[in-house]
Amino acid sequence: MIFFHFAYNAATIFRKAETKSKIIERMYEKMKAIINKVLCAILALCTVLAISSTAFAADNISMTLVKELFLNENAEITVASVEEASAVRREVQAYVDAISTKSETPTVEASILKSSMTLKLSLSSTTEEFTEEELKSLCSSAGTAVESIDAFIKGKLSYDKEAAANSKALTLASSQLTAKGALSTGKAVCQGYANLFTLLAEQAGFQSVKVRGYVDGVYHVMNVVLASDGTYMAADVTFNDSSNNSWSLINFSTYCEKINFVPAIDVETAFALKYAD
Repeated sequence: MIFFHFAYNAATIFRKAETKSKIIERMYEKMKAIINKVLCAILALCTVLAISSTAFAADNISMTLVKELFLNENAEITVASVEEASAVRREVQAYVDAISTKSETPTVEASILKSSMTLKLSLSSTTEEFTEEELKSLCSSAGTAVESIDAFIKGKLSYDKEAAANSKALTLASSQLTAKGALSTGKAVCQGYANLFTLLAEQAGFQSVKVRGYVDGVYHVMNVVLASDGTYMAADVTFNDSSNNSWSLINFSTYCEKINFVPAIDVETAFALKYAD
C-alpha cells in the first residue's frame, strides 16, 4: 500500500514537472519570437538610418561640387573606384540640371586620374542661348502665372515620340532637349519642356527647379515650383501636353504617389543649392 501511494505521488510530481517544463518551453519560444522581432526592428531602423546618412552625405558632396563647378567651371574629388566616380558624376549632373536656368543644361564632363583616383569635373555647353530681347518677348507672350506659362509651352511644343524612342542618340545639346531648339522646331522631349518652363518661370519671378527621376522605371524630367506658403508644387508640362489630366500646381508628394515618380535628387537640397544666400 505504501508502495502504491509512493508511486502515485511520484507520478503526480512527474506530471506537474512535465507540465511546468512545457509551460517554460512555450514561454521560451514566445520570448525568442519577441526577441527576434525586436532585433529585426532594430536592424531595420539601423539600415534606414545608414541609408539616410549616406544619402545626406552624398547630397553634401554634390552640393559642394556643384557650387564649385558653377563658380569655377571645374571641380575635383578623390574617389575610391571608377564605379564611385561614375555615380558621383551622375548625381552632380542631376543637381546641375536641377538649378540650371539656361536653354541647354550644361553637360558635366568627367575624367579620372587613376594614379591618384582623382575625379575631375567640368561644365560644357554648345548651343546658343536666348538674348535678353528674345526672353522679354517670350515672357510677354507666356505671362507671369504658372498656368499661363504651361498653356504657352503646350501651344508651342509637341512631344517628339520618335526622338524619345531613340533617346540614346540624344545629348543635352539636341534640339529636343534645349529650350531654344525646341521652340525653333516645335518638338521636344521632357527635358526640353522642363528647360523652357524653368526659363519662363524664373523670368516671371517663381523659384523652381528641374527634377530628374523615373516613372515606372522610365526616365523623366519635370519641374517643381515653390509656392508662397513654402509647399513644393509639381509642374509637369510634358504630361500636361500628352494627357487629359492636369499635372501642374499639385503637391509634389501627391504627384509622386499618383504617377509612381521616383526623384533622383532631393528637392529641398536642390532649392537650397539654387536659392540659398
